[in-house]
Amino acid sequence: MSCLRILLTFTFAFSLFLSSPAAAKPKQRRVTAIKGQRYALHKAHGPYMIMVTTLRNVKYAVESDGMSAEDAADEIVYQLRKKGIPAYVYHQEEQRNATANTVLRQADIAIMAGNFDSPDNRIAEKVLTHIQEKFCPVFLNDEDTGAIIAKKNSSMPFRRAFIIGNPLRSDVTKGVAKVDPAIVALNSDSGEVSLLKNPGRYSVKVAEYSGGVIMQIAGHKPKKNALNLFSEQDKSATKAWELAIALRQASKFGYARDYEAWVFHNQRDSYVTIGSFESPDDPRIRQLIEEFKAKPKRNPKTGRHDFTPELFSIPKNPGGARLPDKLWFFTSNPRPIQVPGR
Repeated sequence: MSCLRILLTFTFAFSLFLSSPAAAKPKQRRVTAIKGQRYALHKAHGPYMIMVTTLRNVKYAVESDGMSAEDAADEIVYQLRKKGIPAYVYHQEEQRNATANTVLRQADIAIMAGNFDSPDNRIAEKVLTHIQEKFCPVFLNDEDTGAIIAKKNSSMPFRRAFIIGNPLRSDVTKGVAKVDPAIVALNSDSGEVSLLKNPGRYSVKVAEYSGGVIMQIAGHKPKKNALNLFSEQDKSATKAWELAIALRQASKFGYARDYEAWVFHNQRDSYVTIGSFESPDDPRIRQLIEEFKAKPKRNPKTGRHDFTPELFSIPKNPGGARLPDKLWFFTSNPRPIQVPGR
């Protein structure tokens, strides 16, 4: 079968569908596993599950023999079910902002697994760990499948799996699913500095880093893992996260104070913010903007005053001819933004 190469995006995991502590009861329904059969997600599943990953057919890719995203999703579900883990396919429709004519969410195919009564279910945590650290279907390492696997310092493709409510059930997603599950997944590794954990409604964006663009050359079929579509995005995400951590410890590096820094990742870039505020008119926001915005500095070669972005280095004053151990530039025009989901 000729089909587009598929993209296995940053691995996401909706909470796995093993049946909570009651799973040990002898009346538990056996998990069926029929190769080639599609197991669709329904409202009856869950209420909490593991989002294992999302798949997407790559647009404009060179056609080649291999699996489509739909085929790969069915195979991953089959492999999970063979292990006794109930798994399902969930089609996420594309969402667009009609006013701005922008895509809010891509049309992805999500793989969901498990039936748990609570996000803190002990069996759910064990299954999640297994998927993150041990589950790697053999077919994903076969270059003939056409899969492009996004990996970040790990050989396990589903290490970003996470527990979430069944997206078809409003009783568990009400008040929680304000942020796209895919975005939640991209930020799952940020820990306590994730902007999604910011208690305020607004924060000030002070730095942003964009990922690179990778093109596929027409007429050439990439070899296995020849393209890591997220290599540059990974670098940007790491750079932003490291800056947020450093800002929170700024006094250790010679600065006057520490900053309440946060980091956020989406499919295009990563950015760092400072502060948590209830209103965009909070006077502390103006103070932060003045502190971090680009300021005119005299260019010794031209004599003109050019606006140069502020920077943050470790340490602040290296001294002598020593270069900083690390260095980041802030955006020229810091601005208040609304915290996602608020």
